[in-house]
Amino acid sequence: MANLLEALGSRIVVGDGAVAAYLYAEGVPLGRSFEGFNLTEPDRVSAAHRAYLEAGSEVIATNSFAAGRFSLQRHGLEDKVNEINWKAAKLALGEVGKSGAWVVGCIGPCGIPQAEWGAAHGVEALFRQQAGGLLDGGVHAILLQSFSDPKELTVAMEAVRELHHLPIFALLAAGREGTLPGGKHWEESTRQLREAGAEVIGVAPAFGPSACEGLMKRISSGPGKLLAAYPDAGQPEFFEGRYLYANHPQYFASRMAELPALGATLLGGGSGVSPAHIRALKAKVGGLKPATQVRA
Repeated sequence: MANLLEALGSRIVVGDGAVAAYLYAEGVPLGRSFEGFNLTEPDRVSAAHRAYLEAGSEVIATNSFAAGRFSLQRHGLEDKVNEINWKAAKLALGEVGKSGAWVVGCIGPCGIPQAEWGAAHGVEALFRQQAGGLLDGGVHAILLQSFSDPKELTVAMEAVRELHHLPIFALLAAGREGTLPGGKHWEESTRQLREAGAEVIGVAPAFGPSACEGLMKRISSGPGKLLAAYPDAGQPEFFEGRYLYANHPQYFASRMAELPALGATLLGGGSGVSPAHIRALKAKVGGLKPATQVRA
């Protein structure tokens, strides 16, 4: 299989959207463990991966965003962390087959407020356990997605590095102006992620693709550095008992197509980004090349 980092250095690569959000759109109610579906309804998870691959995704993320011990504990699944994450990897890899697509093991925030962490090594152990299941399952890289706290993201990176040296994609979620907890600065935080060894750094704003441009311009990067953008489709609206995203796939694709000029080579999405959004994105950026120079 071709090297993922080499591909990102030579062309625009399209990711996927959030499997959990896909399942929600298919009628799975909030309050269920979407990650638990890896064990109880694996065919539905596989169908989600297949839908994104058919839409043009070249990188798909495992259904494991909230598959850490603390998050699974809410559903009585805390003893199945390894099994759920291992199965998440196997389901994604099973759909990729011989397509040449890559599978990244998705890990989200641990769910414990930093004020309640106690010893940081306890939180690191949570990430290490989850990463272990994904790595045992055979993922090609680790995607640390939608972390709003740079410190927590750094702890997660350290946990992964203790186990393996697969590429790490570190994505920060911030407010429109780059606001982060504790008054941390966006530019400094992204620089620290790069120095900590993240092969790819990027943005995952909840406000949609319109928030990406300003944040991408302020990422501490330079020539040869790999950047990613995985925004949500936008802010959902609650209508007739369901959260709905009004962001049209063509609008999403058009805004995302502006980002390669800023150095982004991996483009995907989070909540509300459906296979239709990915199909439109693929049509827009499939022939684009990375920017030859990225601001220092």
